[in-house]
Amino acid sequence: MKKQEQLLANLLEEFKKVQAQHNLPFGDFPHLGKFREKLKNLPLHKFPPLKPETIKLLDEVIERDIPRLMQMLPKGDEVRLNKEGRIESSDVESNPFAQDPTKAKIGHNWVVNGE
Repeated sequence: MKKQEQLLANLLEEFKKVQAQHNLPFGDFPHLGKFREKLKNLPLHKFPPLKPETIKLLDEVIERDIPRLMQMLPKGDEVRLNKEGRIESSDVESNPFAQDPTKAKIGHNWVVNGE
């Protein structure tokens, strides 16, 4: 338990070590206080060690697989599901920032009016 208390007390330094070791932007880290609060009640000594192979696999997913999946998704905000649950393009009604709001359907959830 002493080790966990020490880790929580030095959490910012641990974040900085991980940031430098893995070349991560600091904005990718969770809020320090909230994260510390969540970790406080967890049995950290029971967490399995992180394996380099796991990090490599996760990097591959982030660098290769997620971009490939993103390319499969429809582009832009003009997307909606039809009655069969399939994705289809839409017109102005799905764009909250439509150039001509008078053409958007009245009462649609995404319509942003001039007010």
